[in-house]
Amino acid sequence: MPQFLSRTAADALDQFTDEAHRQTRKRRKEGQGNHQWDVERIEGDDYWRDRGIWVRIFRLVDKARNWYEERISLITGEVVRHQSHPLDEHARHGADKA
Repeated sequence: MPQFLSRTAADALDQFTDEAHRQTRKRRKEGQGNHQWDVERIEGDDYWRDRGIWVRIFRLVDKARNWYEERISLITGEVVRHQSHPLDEHARHGADKA
């Protein structure tokens, strides 16, 4: 039976607008002896440093099914970025750029 690990980030207070922001991160792993997770899901508010604004993010990394999905939208609901493709095609992003 899979284990679900969940962590909710503490509310972050935007110092300029006094708005509260929340993000949840959930990981699932199969088996008891396995220390590696096979599914990670991140949802909620995130600060987009390049643009200097708060956005809504949904990210799913499913190693078991070889799937990556990410959707970033503005607070207004306008989708800024949407990616969904096999995980093995998701290379040279983020920390993997080096």
